[in-house]
Amino acid sequence: MVAGSGIVAGRIRSCHGRFVIDCDRGKPWREHYYYLVRHLIYVILGLMLASTFRVIPIAFLERISRPLMWLSALVLLLVFIPRYRAQRQR
Repeated sequence: MVAGSGIVAGRIRSCHGRFVIDCDRGKPWREHYYYLVRHLIYVILGLMLASTFRVIPIAFLERISRPLMWLSALVLLLVFIPRYRAQRQR
């Protein structure tokens, strides 16, 4: 509970700081809360994913954990293939 309130308080402070910076740059009021709305969307998606994994049996997750680990390692190796690497913007 204490950690959760610390995270929320830190996020509010971060959004407030961005709000002040955006006000100084003369951005429209709709853009001031962009980071807060984006964070809330990620929180909602995370809660939905957590509730989905909550109903999946642990035995099933244990059974697929090893193949998922190898799949994630394979996807990480794609970084070394130039075709799949993100292009730099100049």
